[in-house]
Amino acid sequence: MKKNLEEIREELETEIDTARALAEIMVLIHAGSYSFEKNEITFESVKNAFFLFSQISLEHVRSLDMIADGLIDIYNDLKTK
Repeated sequence: MKKNLEEIREELETEIDTARALAEIMVLIHAGSYSFEKNEITFESVKNAFFLFSQISLEHVRSLDMIADGLIDIYNDLKTK
């Protein structure tokens, strides 16, 4: 299904929000890592968090790839007209 530029813009805004959230979470973990014991952060909790980050990041990449494909479709349509 081909998308218009407005739909692609909305999808990009969602992916930008996802990227921003991932970055903010990583900054929080980095800040918290200076005092693991004080904040009761365990290796197990960090391991689980990074697994979730990797899953979110992979989905983020897939979404961006689909958006890029949509832009290629629009470009090809414009080129042939």
